[in-house]
Amino acid sequence: MSEKVNEYCSIFVEQTNTEINDDNGTYINERVEKIIMLSDEPTPVTKKQKIENDKETKDDTKTTWENFTVNLETPMMEYDKELKEDTRTELENATINTETQTTEDDKETKEDLKIGWENHTMNISGCLEDEDAGDFLSTVSTSDVSIFHGIGPLSSRVLDELHVKTIEDLANWKYFLIARALTTLAELEIKSIRPTGSTMNVDNAVTVPWRTRSLKEIVQSPTSALKGISKEACELLEILGVTTIQDLATFKYCCWAEAIVEASKYECTLTIKERKVEGQLKKLDGMFDL
Repeated sequence: MSEKVNEYCSIFVEQTNTEINDDNGTYINERVEKIIMLSDEPTPVTKKQKIENDKETKDDTKTTWENFTVNLETPMMEYDKELKEDTRTELENATINTETQTTEDDKETKEDLKIGWENHTMNISGCLEDEDAGDFLSTVSTSDVSIFHGIGPLSSRVLDELHVKTIEDLANWKYFLIARALTTLAELEIKSIRPTGSTMNVDNAVTVPWRTRSLKEIVQSPTSALKGISKEACELLEILGVTTIQDLATFKYCCWAEAIVEASKYECTLTIKERKVEGQLKKLDGMFDL
């Protein structure tokens, strides 16, 4: 510190032409020490110096592009145009792909909805109510007899009393099958041509008084000639216009029911899709047959 004081004192003497003596030596040394202490703090900046410093700072922060006059408007417009064109193309392609996919999906859906009988023309609408005319024969067979055209409440009640509930029940009704068999065979009978010693008979189908009669006579007999049929059942059949065995054999509702049940044994109930699955399963089973 003393060396720095002496140095500053020499500068002070030289610049001010002042001699240092006993009178002013102490004061000058104190002032010089204070100046040295203050010199360690930031030097106050004058207004002029500040302007010059600001100018230098601005010059230092200048880049090399301040005077450039590049116009980005045109390239940006071109870029936007290209972007719009690309976006439009993508949307058009997406629309085409979507339409194609939709068409393929619709085609697959239509194929899945095909059941396999679209080109069939058979029907039995003449004996069924409209809401049942499109069902499987097997479904119709298990339906109530009331789905037949012409079966009113009275006929339905009569059949119910005879314990006939469904079309299948009617088709398989014991007395109808006996009556139909006898009537069919009666058409094949030739009068007075029974072979000598013949054992042919229908004894378990008719009552005793009718066992020795010809088939043509038997079918013209009242329904009560059938073995096992109740008096009440015969009375109920009469309500439906059935009085003889031949009437019962040709009773239209019984004939309809029998035909439906028999035909249902030969219908296919598998759709196209189900048939394919069944075919694949059969192939798979064949692979493991030893």
